[in-house]
Amino acid sequence: MAITAKGYQRVYDPASKRLRMEHVLVWESANGRIPAGFVIHHINQDKLDNRLDNLELLDPLTHKRIHSGCELREGVWWKPCRKCGALKPVTEYYPQKIWISPWCRSCKIENAVRNKQRRQESKGRTESQWPDCEPSFDRGTTIEADGESFPRLGGFRVPSAT
Repeated sequence: MAITAKGYQRVYDPASKRLRMEHVLVWESANGRIPAGFVIHHINQDKLDNRLDNLELLDPLTHKRIHSGCELREGVWWKPCRKCGALKPVTEYYPQKIWISPWCRSCKIENAVRNKQRRQESKGRTESQWPDCEPSFDRGTTIEADGESFPRLGGFRVPSAT
């Protein structure tokens, strides 16, 4: 017998002539081989408690949700936000390619707004760096140059040199 670095118990399996995880052997002796794509979960979270009534067969997504603090409430998974800590339905998170965001939608939006403000500040668009300029956000007006009219998109208005 040996304990792995992750805390699981390995035992010698005479049938395969190698060390195998004890919880897998216990499950397989009672239920047959573990189907492809499934894992064995320790219900009480004790990796050394390999009694059959403490083991259950789960798909990887359900297993991950259990170990990441999610709760199943009336058929809907609720997940804790890693930023604000609130427990919210998984529908309140943005889906990624193969997972969902660790932050809830409201935290993601708040973070995006803050990052945009920081980017604008870091571009040097502050009054202290452009003291003679004033912010201009009057969209819809036009600028005349070389006999042509161009739409004003906002930015900084430079005072005329008079």
